[in-house]
Amino acid sequence: MLLAFAAVLALTLLACALVAREQQRQVDARFASDTRRLLTQVDTRLQSHFAALRSISGLFAAQPELSRLQFHQFLERLRLRESTPGFQAVQYVRVLPEAERVAFVASVRGDRTLEAGGYPQFDVHPVQAQALHYVIEYNEPMRGNERAFGLDLAAAPAHLQALELGRDSGMPVATAPLTLVQDEAGRTGFVVRIPIYRRGAPLDELAQRRAALQGFAALVYRAGDLMRGAIDAQLLPALRVRISDIGYAEPRPGGAAAAAPMPLFDSAPDTAAAPAAGLTRRDTLVVGQRLWAFEFSALPGGRYAPEHARLLAILLPGLLMALLCAGLVAAWASRRALALQLASTLAEQKAIFDNAAVGIEFVRDRRIQACNSGLAEMLGYRAEELVGASTRVLFASDQAFEAAGKAAYAAIAAEQHWIGDVEWVRKDGSPIQCRLHGRHIDPQHLELGSVWVCYDISALQAAQAQLIQHEKLASLGQLVANVAHEINTPIAAIKSSSLNLGDALALCLSELPRLFQLLEPPVQARFIELTRRASLPASPLSTREERQRMRELGEALEQAGVSEARRAAGVLVQLGETGLRPELLALLQHPQQALILQLAEAVATLLRSAGNINAAVDRVAKIVLALKRFSRSDPQGQPTATDLRESLDTVLTLYQNQFKQGVELVRDYQGDLPPLPCLPDELHQVWTNLIHNALQAMNYRGVLRISLRRQGDAALVSVADTGSGIPAQLHAQIFEPFFTTKPVGEGSGLGLDIVKRIVARHGGQIEVHSEPGQGARFEVRLPYPAA
Repeated sequence: MLLAFAAVLALTLLACALVAREQQRQVDARFASDTRRLLTQVDTRLQSHFAALRSISGLFAAQPELSRLQFHQFLERLRLRESTPGFQAVQYVRVLPEAERVAFVASVRGDRTLEAGGYPQFDVHPVQAQALHYVIEYNEPMRGNERAFGLDLAAAPAHLQALELGRDSGMPVATAPLTLVQDEAGRTGFVVRIPIYRRGAPLDELAQRRAALQGFAALVYRAGDLMRGAIDAQLLPALRVRISDIGYAEPRPGGAAAAAPMPLFDSAPDTAAAPAAGLTRRDTLVVGQRLWAFEFSALPGGRYAPEHARLLAILLPGLLMALLCAGLVAAWASRRALALQLASTLAEQKAIFDNAAVGIEFVRDRRIQACNSGLAEMLGYRAEELVGASTRVLFASDQAFEAAGKAAYAAIAAEQHWIGDVEWVRKDGSPIQCRLHGRHIDPQHLELGSVWVCYDISALQAAQAQLIQHEKLASLGQLVANVAHEINTPIAAIKSSSLNLGDALALCLSELPRLFQLLEPPVQARFIELTRRASLPASPLSTREERQRMRELGEALEQAGVSEARRAAGVLVQLGETGLRPELLALLQHPQQALILQLAEAVATLLRSAGNINAAVDRVAKIVLALKRFSRSDPQGQPTATDLRESLDTVLTLYQNQFKQGVELVRDYQGDLPPLPCLPDELHQVWTNLIHNALQAMNYRGVLRISLRRQGDAALVSVADTGSGIPAQLHAQIFEPFFTTKPVGEGSGLGLDIVKRIVARHGGQIEVHSEPGQGARFEVRLPYPAA
């Protein structure tokens, strides 16, 4: 048996060796054929380009003074991009004596045959003093090749050497590999040019050709672009092509010694692997009088890889019998090992399932097929009591059972995964708050059922509720601080005005009797009329209007010869006088003018102080009313028809202190908005959080716009600021608990979470619209109940 096994194995190996030898011969032949064809493709492509160059040279021979427009039109008719692709640009290089340079630059700048504006920025560059310039005059296409326009090739030794060789030989000549001036990426390129001689000039001798040279037609190449277009793309994955320039094909008389090969192109520069099966080939090609060295090497795998399938087709049947016995033994051993491993894995999974701290259940058709002890303990059952039972036993009512099932099963059918919070009941009837994670066992086979993981979140919700209450108390504390500051201002005004009122009243009580004893009855009547008119209602004056009126009255009193005219004018303005009446003038020209002014000023102080006190009391009353509305709540939690304009104004009144410096408040309320059934104290919390966030986002400087309007069957409230805005990637996160963009210590991250919860309790939605640097706008949509 062992001898037969060895004989079959030997014959199999011999057959494999013969087939491998034949395969290698075929691979060698294919590699040689491919490389010859590739070299021919490159040569053919270049010869077609040289033919195009000769056609351009012939055009200049037929029409020496070819214009830029004619050059452009000729190239468009040739359609070189379609017929001979792979080049970067077509150029005409003019031979320009130094004496003609200035006139030449002027003519190009004014050349409007192709561009309506000419080329006002054109100049020969680089600026270099020499007798003869080789300037790129025509450049097609111009776009992408602007930096070559006007380039003096005589200033570049690599270009100049090729130009002189082309001039002397009369043949197309290529440059050595170089970096093109118009290629900012610094890729390797080269230029092929053909000389253009003046028509009719003798060209037999070297001197004649040099004298008759008019310019050059040129094709500019990026080496990579040319080669990738010329080389068969199907060969590139299997064949590495490296091309080097090794100098001129024929040494030039007096030329320098041969330089080191210059890399021109490498189809796989990142490949470091050795050639497949040692397949390499070298060849050369003359391109524009320069000698290019081609090195071909096969890449591992692909076209030049041995066909292992054939070898395997021979080897495998021979080895089959030998391996069959070993395979049977190995299969038996593997099966035994797998059975042991499977039993161990199942035991581990069962231990994890039974001892998990969370509840796990397998459900099919809304019946519990299996559950772990964690679920049973959490709900107060034994595991066997739950297995086979409907999941209805976990819910307090049929409505809760149907609602939870509708939401969860629709989600896992569409999204394959669902997370949600539900209220279950324990066996003893007590409620328990749970978070469920559910998904189908196999989304392609829904009949297999679903798996659900649940855990008790009652403690978590209690902690969140406590944190939310702390956040509300923090907001209330800040609001109280604002109210205290807002009330303190009018109280200070009342105190100051009461002091002024006392001083003025004391002066009136002591001096008025003496004044009336000194005044004649007609003058007494004028004084009484002056004080009476001061008590009449009048429109308040701005500071500017008050100064203007004092100046006008002062000038009139000075012209009338009244002493202390400026002081008298100030008193009259405070008393509400708008002009100089004759009765006033007579009163102010009385011998007791000083006492009259003193008492009139005291009366004005009385009136002004009383007005200030009334205004301050009104302000305090308004704040107290707003605070009363803000603090009003329904202990039963029943919705109350609420005017949303009044609700918003209540919070804005309490935040009035924040608007005094740097914040412009814009209210945009729709006038006919009906009351909305809601919980007013909760909506106050929503407006408080949104307005406070907006003020902080603007650093208390900017425009705060509050809008209120009806949109369909809902009220739409918008709070917009001109702050720094919110990046789009954070729009969903800002409503998550504990997420905040504020610095440490300035926010708990619960404000917008509270807002979202309150809005959701009212059946509404909240959205944010914002871009960085453009501010943010929060829109709250609160639906009206169906009629």
